Amino acid sequence: MSTADVLPKKSEPPFVEREFIIQYDFDSDFLFARNTRQLTDIAEYARVSKAQTIEVTGYRGSTLLSDGQVLIEKSDVSRLRANRVAEVLKGLGTPASDVRWITEPAPASGATDFESRRVAVRIVPISKGG
Repeated sequence: MSTADVLPKKSEPPFVEREFIIQYDFDSDFLFARNTRQLTDIAEYARVSKAQTIEVTGYRGSTLLSDGQVLIEKSDVSRLRANRVAEVLKGLGTPASDVRWITEPAPASGATDFESRRVAVRIVPISKGG
């Protein structure tokens, strides 16, 4: 059985604040099929946890090349990423309460540069008292 045939684990209480990370290719805001499945899971977690806050933050990265040069992603890519994720979540019935982007590129190390090319979605469930 392939991993594509395995249904995602259903979220069950207790619900806690969670951050989901969506990775991107360099200079891209394209969402692959794996990302749309992940966004469906995020929307489901927000729904079942009765999220009071859904924050979407886009980030811009840079990459250190072997010759010492640094490539920096285009200036608006973090905004494009954040807005695209927010729109998909809205289409899934989960509007983001806060959408923002960081325009300053993350410093390049050459080792973990891919990790900076991302959107973070933070889900804060409704508190038990409220």
